[in-house]
Amino acid sequence: MDIIRFMFLKTKVSYMANKLIQFKVILLIFISLTICYKSSAGGPWVSEKGKGYAHLSYTGLSYDRGINANIFKKIEDITIQPYFQLGLGHNLGIEITAPFKRINSSGPVGLDVSNSLTHVENGNLNAFGNVNLTLKKMLKDSPFPMGYGLNISTPSRNTISSQLYTGYDAWGINPFISIGRGTSTGYSYATLGYKWLSNGYSDLIQFEIETSGKIEMGNTKLYIGGAINSSIPTNEYKTTGTRSEQTLLYTNGAGYISPGIKILIQLPNKLEITASGFGAFWGKFVAAVPAASLGLGYKW
Repeated sequence: MDIIRFMFLKTKVSYMANKLIQFKVILLIFISLTICYKSSAGGPWVSEKGKGYAHLSYTGLSYDRGINANIFKKIEDITIQPYFQLGLGHNLGIEITAPFKRINSSGPVGLDVSNSLTHVENGNLNAFGNVNLTLKKMLKDSPFPMGYGLNISTPSRNTISSQLYTGYDAWGINPFISIGRGTSTGYSYATLGYKWLSNGYSDLIQFEIETSGKIEMGNTKLYIGGAINSSIPTNEYKTTGTRSEQTLLYTNGAGYISPGIKILIQLPNKLEITASGFGAFWGKFVAAVPAASLGLGYKW
């Protein structure tokens, strides 16, 4: 019995030691990710007064299946998104995004879904999505650069008969906080926010973690890094109704945790080329395809 007890205690101690080592490794990784330099939009950083950044990106999706959701449509979703950032002075900045979307749906009409007859027409929709206005304040006196702000988004256009949405059919209010750190070798930041949505949509807990390393090639700088974006609903539904369950376009109760890769090339003439790709290791009521984006930016 003493030998059995000894072996049990030895196994338990070994298990606890391995867990402690894993925790230390995770902690060291987290610390290392906060020792970097931030060069592009995002995180707690705010441009100086009169300085700013403009960016135009293209994202394309084509899918006929979802994560934790069955759909019977093929959806083509193209987004062209301008982004604008300007420093207002006193560590205060403003950001605006205005995505324009082109959406098409095709496939069978009048299917029996979840024991209820659903008639969803095929169609197309070209319109702006949720236009976002963000005010952000940076705290420079903190040991780590920190920022906080408020994002407000407008309702989007939709075609109810074909369940096509270019964004949430709701007003959104999203207060957030962000922390980051940097050196001359890269950047890292983490942002956490809570988004209230009107019109019966579930609220969303949103967080973003991004880190990148820098490679200098003469006057050109290359940033390569990883990111995790997430949007987690606080509850399934606040109202009844199908909304966009047959197209998975901004469905009520949708959520995801999405890892990705980001690349940024800073050219000597202040132009920037960006590329990114994101997948998902958890999702609900979202498309089961990776998303890729290309963009062009300019900093002044």
